[in-house]
Amino acid sequence: MTAETASSPTPEAPTETATEAVEPPAAPARPARPNEAELAQVRAAAIALRDGRRKARDDDWAAAVPLFERAIEAADSARARCELGWAHYQLGADHHAAARTHLERGVAMLRARAHFEPDEAATLGACLYNLGRVAEETDPPAAAAHYRESLAVRPGNRVVQSRLDALDAPAPAASACEPRACTAPVAGDARAALATAAAAHYGTPSAAVNLPDALPETGFLFQAARDSSDDDLYGDVFLALHDTRGWYACHLREDGDYVQQLEWSEVGRRQWIAGGEPEVDFTIRESWHGREDGIANEMGHVMHWFAGFTASGPVVYGAIRTMDFYLDGEWIGCDGCSDDDDDYELPFECCEDIRTIESVTRWRLVSTGSGRVRATRIEGEGPSTEHALTELACTAGDDD
Repeated sequence: MTAETASSPTPEAPTETATEAVEPPAAPARPARPNEAELAQVRAAAIALRDGRRKARDDDWAAAVPLFERAIEAADSARARCELGWAHYQLGADHHAAARTHLERGVAMLRARAHFEPDEAATLGACLYNLGRVAEETDPPAAAAHYRESLAVRPGNRVVQSRLDALDAPAPAASACEPRACTAPVAGDARAALATAAAAHYGTPSAAVNLPDALPETGFLFQAARDSSDDDLYGDVFLALHDTRGWYACHLREDGDYVQQLEWSEVGRRQWIAGGEPEVDFTIRESWHGREDGIANEMGHVMHWFAGFTASGPVVYGAIRTMDFYLDGEWIGCDGCSDDDDDYELPFECCEDIRTIESVTRWRLVSTGSGRVRATRIEGEGPSTEHALTELACTAGDDD
């Protein structure tokens, strides 16, 4: 693998201004001592990685690939992923998809660490450089983003700088965009605390909340309204997050009259920004329907939301659209249905038979550098776009 040796200093811990004493988080459990079988796997991975590198030094990339794959099978590691990705790249365009997959996985494994040791920083920088090489031919903006992050990890690397200069890509524009802050923390029982936090958001003495039965401390979504007499009770959507200071309510979207149905995924934790706590992400599916000239239409979209953690508390970055859909049902063609029709138990059930997806567009999200995400169209119409997570609140990332 092309890995120019250059180290960077260990990042300093962010300065926090504490407003009140907080209980420190519990120390993580000590990992179990590896057993003999696990040690044997680690040794086998090291041998396969060494042998693969020897083949790579001889430019025998076809022989290097199965050795790096053997290393990953024995004990998956970022180093082996990055080596395997570079070997696939050397085998030509037919292997570039596999190269990208393994390099992205290696980069993600390294970004998941809060701080990097010097040798890990070198591995991350080289892996990002190789990912940039893979992206150059088809996606120069993504390649430039990978090169910039590689230089941030290993400042002054002349090889990476020369590739970036050759692309002549404009530097990302500076932005004063600020993520949306969540409410102040409220300590105590989750249900009472979140009702208080939602009321603080509305600026009212109380609020009505509709919470799920299970309240995982990793975070979850819930709906709320200003008061229980609201006809559209539980229309607004909030993200609930928790830390040692208490519960936070993060407002995501207001109730919309056009929306007939809302569905959302579980809240996940993934590392999109290098260093610090993993970010929070989840999806919300919105759909609505109506009838016009005898036609029943249903349409909607899926938004992939992102939130993160700062010294003062959690913030909402915004969302990226990952799917649009439009369903078209021809009700006029169902006029022949009747209660006597033996094929259907209920009138107009036949309408469901001819309801089809008129159009659907999907985008795939991939990281293109620390805190940057590219949405690439994989089906339907629509351009590929790149976003900075921390700027989503002020850009196209907002739900429109």
